[in-house]
Amino acid sequence: MENKTDQEFDRKIMELDIMSNDLVSENEKELAWKDILNEIEPKTNRRPMIYWLSAAAVVLLFTVGYLLNQSKSNSYKTSVNEILAVNLKDGSQVSINGNSQLTLDEDFGEEERKVSLVGEAFFNINRDEAKPFVISTKNGAVTVLGTSFNVIALNGKTVVSVRSGLVKLESESGEVHLSQNEKAWIQEDGRITKLNWNQNDYSWYTGVLEFKGESLVEISDKLNGLFKKKVKVASAIENCTISAKIEFETIEDVLDIITETLELSWRMDGDTIIIDGDAC
Repeated sequence: MENKTDQEFDRKIMELDIMSNDLVSENEKELAWKDILNEIEPKTNRRPMIYWLSAAAVVLLFTVGYLLNQSKSNSYKTSVNEILAVNLKDGSQVSINGNSQLTLDEDFGEEERKVSLVGEAFFNINRDEAKPFVISTKNGAVTVLGTSFNVIALNGKTVVSVRSGLVKLESESGEVHLSQNEKAWIQEDGRITKLNWNQNDYSWYTGVLEFKGESLVEISDKLNGLFKKKVKVASAIENCTISAKIEFETIEDVLDIITETLELSWRMDGDTIIIDGDAC
């Protein structure tokens, strides 16, 4: 009769086997068991503990191997409040903002460097004149050799803000070339229009906000989009302005500096942030 130790090993092996059923095929498990049996001395009559440990190791090995294989994906997706930094095999770096997805072509880097984007990302592209870097969005494409820039691809529109280098925007309606500190958007119908560049276009990436005489209403709109928070300004101070360069990690950092500078206050009201105080 099996003792308690043997029964416990049997139970653990059964649990491991159940967990691996969806990950490892029966054929793979059978081959693994045969490899183990070939290592065990055939003439022994005792119940070798090493046998059970090896069996558990094989099941775990298959499970971990499968998960590692699955992680070698060509798609990177972020949750709402997540920022993900990705190093591509061509030496380029991409920071993916929250609630976004970057997908690489399966042959990325071999003859071409093509990706697609839904959401927002900041790109630092390693220069390779033989292989331009192409970002496809729902209504157009962004092509570069080596540069840094921000791309928003949401709701049928593509907005590109260039920090350095040269960028080409293409759509069915034509193409536009952008250089440092220039910005443009591809509209839903394919038309490309240049916009006023702003140093805060990629503040989520740099961690720096810079205001030059902007009103609190304008700033609250920026904070709403940047932090995915609802920020309201009391009517008495809507037209108060501020000029400041703020380094931040959280929205609280920004709110503290603004309210201390203007001698105001802020508070939480449910899910809404209220900026309040006396008229400036």
